Amino acid sequence: MGVLETFRERYSSLKYSEVKARIQTEESFRQEIESIYVATTHRKLNKGCNDCWLDAFILLTRTDINKLESMGTRQFELKTGALLIDVECGDNAKLASHHNLTDELALYHLATNPKCIKKFAKYPENYEQLVAEYIAGQDEKPTDGEENEVREALEKAVSKAKSALTTAKKNLSKVQKGTDANKIAKAEERVATAEEVLAAAEKALEDFEVEQGFAEGDSGKSDDIKPTDGEGSRE
Repeated sequence: MGVLETFRERYSSLKYSEVKARIQTEESFRQEIESIYVATTHRKLNKGCNDCWLDAFILLTRTDINKLESMGTRQFELKTGALLIDVECGDNAKLASHHNLTDELALYHLATNPKCIKKFAKYPENYEQLVAEYIAGQDEKPTDGEENEVREALEKAVSKAKSALTTAKKNLSKVQKGTDANKIAKAEERVATAEEVLAAAEKALEDFEVEQGFAEGDSGKSDDIKPTDGEGSRE
């Protein structure tokens, strides 16, 4: 049995409160989490962030082990704080961050939104070839008749993001009435994340509208305008 499997077998049954307490009081427990996290994901753990210890533990004990192993050998890395949303179908399951990115997820986003390459901190030199091979191996993209479904999905993603931001701001306002600095910092972080998700969702919708000719000011529409019944034609 490998180190990760042994770790999962030993600690997976711990309750949330027990994990949190051990992280706060046991240096050896934190060291074990850090060691296995780094070895598994090939990423550094932000040891100055209290929640990051718990996030790392949850990642190591709850994530599918095959996915964890693929994360350790992945070719793509997002910049810290970067978020990718599904501009093709508005599928929230494909929301990607530095923490859950896989090579397949990276290729999906690059295939559907090539401009997002600027959000990557690391990618292979032949990434364009990999994207082309990925596209070639996929089913056909949605037909013209499915474009409205894509747009509706993106609008729904924007609506959900706005709702999440409103909730996050209300929670921040509530905790700011107290004196718990950790709770306030965590609430502020949630607001910042919600704002980033909303901005990304709105940008995805805007890009889609431009590509489909829905954006305001689209020059292609002016040629199709005809006089209404109440308008006379000009000589």
